[in-house]
Amino acid sequence: MNTYKIPDKYPEYNFVKPQVQKKARFYIALDQFLAVYGFILVFVYTLVLFVSSFQFKLSSVAIFIAFWLMLTYIALPRLHSFFCGNLFT
Repeated sequence: MNTYKIPDKYPEYNFVKPQVQKKARFYIALDQFLAVYGFILVFVYTLVLFVSSFQFKLSSVAIFIAFWLMLTYIALPRLHSFFCGNLFT
């Protein structure tokens, strides 16, 4: 039967903190600017689609559907992330 030697002292653990690369402040500012700019463009585009759908034609129904899709799937989620603070993290 094998016998193992009992250690004389407790083990020591040395934690090495991983190196975290930080982004340059310029790129963070550029990212924030482009996110807000895209946010504004989406809302302006949805407003243009909404206003152009006031004519009662078959094409206005398609434009209104495009407006609804842009609003529900692009604009409102971006608005939610903007107000919840997840846009710049």
